[in-house]
Amino acid sequence: MVSQETRQVHSTGPARTALYSVSRRAVLRGIGSLGASVAGLTLLGGCQFVGGSPSTPTRVRHIGFLYTGSQVTLQPYRDAFLDQLHQHGWVEGENLTVEWRFADGRFELLPGLAAELVRLEVEVLTAIGGFGAVPARQQTSTIPIVMINVGDPVGEGLVQSLVRPGGNVTGVRIGTVAITVKGVELLKTVAPWLARLVILADPRAPNPDLFPSAAQQTAQNLGLESRSVDVQTVQDVDNAFQMLQAWKADGVILQGASTYVGGVNARVVGLAAKQRVPAMFQTAYIVSDNGGLMAYLQNFPSAYRLGADYVDKILRGASPADLPVVDPRQFDFIVNTKTSRELSITFPPDAAAQVTQWIQ
Repeated sequence: MVSQETRQVHSTGPARTALYSVSRRAVLRGIGSLGASVAGLTLLGGCQFVGGSPSTPTRVRHIGFLYTGSQVTLQPYRDAFLDQLHQHGWVEGENLTVEWRFADGRFELLPGLAAELVRLEVEVLTAIGGFGAVPARQQTSTIPIVMINVGDPVGEGLVQSLVRPGGNVTGVRIGTVAITVKGVELLKTVAPWLARLVILADPRAPNPDLFPSAAQQTAQNLGLESRSVDVQTVQDVDNAFQMLQAWKADGVILQGASTYVGGVNARVVGLAAKQRVPAMFQTAYIVSDNGGLMAYLQNFPSAYRLGADYVDKILRGASPADLPVVDPRQFDFIVNTKTSRELSITFPPDAAAQVTQWIQ
């Protein structure tokens, strides 16, 4: 899943960097992890990353960056990545050279772009998502790779384990399970009458079973009935909502997937509003641009900062084999107040207290 970055591939609208200037940043608690990663974070215990570095490097270092989307859509994340490197003493154009490579949503270009970075003999290769990290790993087993937002690094063959990756790849997982579990829980809190949940998922997404499985299990834990429906096209959305209406479902959660064709996200918003069904999303722009009710997602700039921390550690001599894969640490809960009024939904205090951004 490359959820927030769905927009990077399929939307041509302006970037919503303002979404990351929230009045308050809450790291929401009470969400599960995938077990072994907790131990990985424990290993990091005394290694909390802080601004600044013991010394300012003088030798110019050479790194690569492989991105599935475009230069424009990367900008807010690029800014966070470079700023965090700056905190460690690395400045692009001074003691750091970055080779940026963009696939512009054409995933078939990624193996060639990865091979190009390997030929340039970059010292560290940062790759985004499974779509970027897998072809990067296929091109080299020696150049350290820092992955960002990969759903299942073990399942995709990138690392031996989350605690001890064991090879040339480490980095930051995407919080697919955590944000899905918390998203369903928040949807039930906001809509306490919720009894039947429809889960819309794209089977083409990386690790296609993670999202629907987590949503179904959470629904079961909350005493809800649920049905998972595969959605790839706008027509699939129409069919899903016909089923939703016939089944008398009263809630929807949509996977944040970069594989959706244009129009899918907006169509879900439109039909949810028409049928007056509260919907939870995993992508910020669906709330800010398309008028979706609410979204729960990881804070993506913070994930890029974690990735930059690992680039710094590797440039200073650390081995990726010994750096545990980490989970995202910051999450956003974004609500569109206009849509909530139109649906006559009032956010109870416990849910309102967790909102990090109210879209007016």
